[in-house]
Amino acid sequence: MADGTASISRQYLHSVAAATFIGWGEGDYGTTADAINVENGGIYIGGTLTEVAGGQAAASAFRVIYEADEIHPLNHFSIESAGYVTNFFYTAFGTPNGYEYIAEGNQTWWVKELFSTLGLIAFFALLIPLADVVLSMPAFASLKKKQSEEGEVDNTEVLPSLTGVRKHISYWVAAVITTLFSGFSIQWVYSGDGWLSDFKELMFTQNTYFPQDTTGTVATWAVVCGLFALLVTGIIWLINRIIDVVGKRDVPLAGSPMQPARIQGGLGAVVKTVVAGALVVALMYVVVFINWAIWKVDFRFWTLDVKVFEVAVMLPTMLRYAVVFFIFYFINSVFNQGYRVKNLPEWATIAINAVFNVLGIVLVMAIQYGTFRSTGVLWQADMNLGYIVLFPIVPVLVIATIYSRRLYERTGNAWLGAVVNTLLFTIITVANTAASYPYAGFFA
Repeated sequence: MADGTASISRQYLHSVAAATFIGWGEGDYGTTADAINVENGGIYIGGTLTEVAGGQAAASAFRVIYEADEIHPLNHFSIESAGYVTNFFYTAFGTPNGYEYIAEGNQTWWVKELFSTLGLIAFFALLIPLADVVLSMPAFASLKKKQSEEGEVDNTEVLPSLTGVRKHISYWVAAVITTLFSGFSIQWVYSGDGWLSDFKELMFTQNTYFPQDTTGTVATWAVVCGLFALLVTGIIWLINRIIDVVGKRDVPLAGSPMQPARIQGGLGAVVKTVVAGALVVALMYVVVFINWAIWKVDFRFWTLDVKVFEVAVMLPTMLRYAVVFFIFYFINSVFNQGYRVKNLPEWATIAINAVFNVLGIVLVMAIQYGTFRSTGVLWQADMNLGYIVLFPIVPVLVIATIYSRRLYERTGNAWLGAVVNTLLFTIITVANTAASYPYAGFFA
């Protein structure tokens, strides 16, 4: 602040740091915030606020501070911030010869982003039809659910009804516990000093084989969440089984939540499933690469991108990370199928599963940025960058829930959904993340 004490972000323009930056020098600025009032977007030449006409270059070297009313990741997807960048370059270099000045607020990039978003929606909508095409091939036809003599898919399953206090407790408690753990454990893995942080270091010592620090953190967190969900669900299921046995119930409260993990056909079916899933994802990316080759555009919305990558360079790294991510996506796919009841419609069950997959994440981000908005100080200061990587994970987990359910309907097990989600979303994650080390190929 003006008296030299630390300032919060919204007070930065009234701080000694801001005053020094725009050229007021090292002086006595007084002891109140009003003593310093740097103008947002003001052009300062030699410490003096100077009027510069739009599109004109400043007469000499200048300093300027732009303060956007938004969080960091929004800076890259903001008309306000884009206007500030444009203003800076106009002021630094002026309007190029032969061109007319265009006001900073006159922006069209959002139109491109709008159509790119439509493309992103179409990209994700393409997966299930492609899966149907792959499963119709003779080599993969055995992966489909068995059909009745009339040729219809057999969807007959014995599901419990969601009635009674104990059934409701069994259904909801595990979901609430695991979603809260998924949200609040992010900090423990990302920046904590406990065993979860140590577990991350054990799993991912950053090097050329695992060159992305944030991807390793997210992968560790995903595995921890998956194993925790497995533990909680297993405990609740065991308690119910004990109650059923002691009470001599002829019909158990519910079947095993791991039932969808069973796959008919043994190892051969597993191999076919992996190949089928890889083929579906490869066909998805054929569309991305063709689109890029012709139009030089990809599919994206804000921080969620589906983009091309150097296959020979990056694919080995993607597959190494995918081995770890598979642990999470397999457990998640199994539970997406295992937690179903016969008195809830399919759309409601998908919606419930999707909500609980992301509720904990959304909650901690709401607390983090809600606190920042209301007080100017982050709820968890050591997570000032940590939660940014989770923004695209929210839609990813919703989409993954839908994929796993739809693919289960076609195969009768959780494997194909797990393989597809693992490969697709690991590739998207790695392709969009910076690396701190060079990538190592298959034989490097």
